[in-house]
Amino acid sequence: MRYNLLLLSDDTSLGERIGTALAEECTTVCADPNGGDYQALAQRFLPHGVLVDAGAHLGRQTTLEFIGLIRAQFPGTPLIILGDEMSAQSVLMAFRAGANEFLDRNASDLELHMVILPKLADHSAHERSRPGAIHFDILSAGNSEEDCDLALNIAILAAREGKRRALLVDLSLPSSAAHLALGLDPGLTIEAAIQQMRRLDEDFLESALAYSKEGAIHVLPLSCDGANTAAMPSMQDLLALFEIIGSAFDVVVVHWGAFSLQTPLVARGHKGRLVLVCNQRFSSVRNAKITMATLAKAGIEAPDVTLAIHLMAPGMPPGPEDIARAVGAHHVLSLPASWEAMARACNQGRPLSLQSASPYVDALRNYMARAAILEKRETETFNPIRHLLQKVRAR
Repeated sequence: MRYNLLLLSDDTSLGERIGTALAEECTTVCADPNGGDYQALAQRFLPHGVLVDAGAHLGRQTTLEFIGLIRAQFPGTPLIILGDEMSAQSVLMAFRAGANEFLDRNASDLELHMVILPKLADHSAHERSRPGAIHFDILSAGNSEEDCDLALNIAILAAREGKRRALLVDLSLPSSAAHLALGLDPGLTIEAAIQQMRRLDEDFLESALAYSKEGAIHVLPLSCDGANTAAMPSMQDLLALFEIIGSAFDVVVVHWGAFSLQTPLVARGHKGRLVLVCNQRFSSVRNAKITMATLAKAGIEAPDVTLAIHLMAPGMPPGPEDIARAVGAHHVLSLPASWEAMARACNQGRPLSLQSASPYVDALRNYMARAAILEKRETETFNPIRHLLQKVRAR
């Protein structure tokens, strides 16, 4: 299990050191206790544990008063105090104020692990299920655009038919494919969102994120116009961002794109349904097999992954069964759609999920019903004659 850890300190170097030391197990957010906005941040971040820097400047408040305030705000959450050379009496008073543990501010990485992680594990074992968004992580097996199409259509179906508040996080480079497909204006980017992390409540997100009225989804891109082609943000910042925005949405779909093979990133960030995308090309099948093996090395096994196969030429070998066997997939989502249909959907700004019934949308709708995002219903069988008549009438 991965834990959320909130550090209340005005020392950024301390936050970086603790975040790095516990990176494998914890997502750490450092907030200045003098900022006044740490309380709202904490409510969105939902920490499993809170660290208080006893050396932080607290204005008129004493450290013990601040510990009491934090204990009142998080009555059942492990509260650990970081201090320098506090006397035995000071440590005792900290415990009386509500602290669960005291740790030297200059503790080694091993000491941080030995003191903090058991407290978080004990608390989490007795904690009720935590509210949060349903996550879909869409991975690419190679250089193709079907993966972004799939992420976009999942988000739209969740929003329009599932009546969920949905966010698409698009890590496409050099620019957001979702912005082009939906004709969106530039909005908040991941880099800007990280900089504004303490302001990311629902009102701010509503005004700052790009929004598609027709698709009913919000989009958060890594880059809108190709101006930002920098590498992925730091692990701690990205995972903290996902935790905070997850409290404002019902469904979060992350299109990992070119970063799909950075499996430590995916393994740490993966908390929902993992979908690996490929097509019938031998190169795509080979890349999917390599990606599946790389995921296994990072601790994500085949039963945790759904292989989404875009059948650009249904009936042409290899078929979905052959591809699944070659890749070693346990779960398969077959998506019949011609290259022409997918290209037209993008170029016309009408993703397949916004169009009439099709085998692609039917298959995707059934998958999302099994994932409890959509209600199960009688599938609208694709009728090619009716589909042709609808196209003629639309002209």
